[in-house]
Amino acid sequence: MTVVEKALKAGVKVVRRVVGSNGKLERLVRDKYLHRQRVKVTKESGPGWVQQSGGNFVVMKSTKDDGSRTGIVLRGGCDLPSIFVSAPMLRQHLKGTLAIYKDQYGGQAGASSTRQMLQTLDGIPAEYFEEARRRLKLGSRVFEPHIFEPAPFSIHRMPELGSFPKNVIVLSNGSDLTRTLHRHKEHGYLVDIGGWWLFQSLEKAIQDTDTLNWFKKNFESVGRISVEDFYTNMGRLITTLRDRTKAHVVVLNSLVIDPSKPVHNYQLLNNTHSRRRREFHLALAELSRNLDFHVIDVDRALKHVGVREQIDFVHFPVEGMMPIAEQAYRIFRELEVV
Repeated sequence: MTVVEKALKAGVKVVRRVVGSNGKLERLVRDKYLHRQRVKVTKESGPGWVQQSGGNFVVMKSTKDDGSRTGIVLRGGCDLPSIFVSAPMLRQHLKGTLAIYKDQYGGQAGASSTRQMLQTLDGIPAEYFEEARRRLKLGSRVFEPHIFEPAPFSIHRMPELGSFPKNVIVLSNGSDLTRTLHRHKEHGYLVDIGGWWLFQSLEKAIQDTDTLNWFKKNFESVGRISVEDFYTNMGRLITTLRDRTKAHVVVLNSLVIDPSKPVHNYQLLNNTHSRRRREFHLALAELSRNLDFHVIDVDRALKHVGVREQIDFVHFPVEGMMPIAEQAYRIFRELEVV
């Protein structure tokens, strides 16, 4: 049995020891994070506005002022949907049409680390990654620098909503905090296999020995990014995005504490993940001061309302989303988005 197989099987055992075979958690992960072909759209209206919402977008249009179109692009993981909660606040000042869109980059989960986004600027030839893209079920645009393109964006599978300029790009440090990447041994590009099993059952993933053996032969782990490299990469990412798109860049930090962790004595622990999050928190604060961009302080917002019922540091209860959305709203107003 290969190292990759052992790791996956160990993960399956942990999940199934808690929830059982093909349990609710496994189904929830697949159903929630796989972006299905079908798009469910909700339509609402109120005094002076109409709104359409889907799993990855909110588009608000003023019925009083048929003015300009404004776009807010979200690029990152599970912490970013809190920005959608700012929609009712933004509607109070709505002029024209405003879209908030979580960039799907071809549907791939786990493709938003700074290393992955920056490598798209290198122009990786398609023949280098096509087999990996097919075998690992990576999104069709995961190796393309479309987030850096100045061109307007459109909502995936919703062309009738039109296109929007990239006025604000909202990023998160969550992917760099948690994701372990693998490098192609010959061509040097990076992939994240975290999304691979989300497109199928865990049982099917670990039984796909052909893909597992191919992956072990062609890729090597480079681990998680260091805080020093995160600082350098995030700085380059923000600078490049602003230069190329002319958009404002806003970044979410992360909750530092572990909400449900029972540890009370850290003497025998090495570098805990909460310490890593604190180091990233401080690095992002320093970077914000040096490059003059806004940080949505998730750590402060969640601690203000309490985090006793929160499962982990990136999945927020509804009461946690609201103070995060309020911070986003104040920043968007300061940036004159609405």
